[in-house]
Amino acid sequence: MPERRAPRGDLMEILIGAAGIFPGAVLEALIARLEAGR
Repeated sequence: MPERRAPRGDLMEILIGAAGIFPGAVLEALIARLEAGR
């Protein structure tokens, strides 16, 4: 696994990891928050 030090890459990694932990509804809420914060 190549390690990349991009803030957005870290965010995606966290989201992908969260996808395996949180229900889809929570994931969608997180994504909506990120999109709104942009």
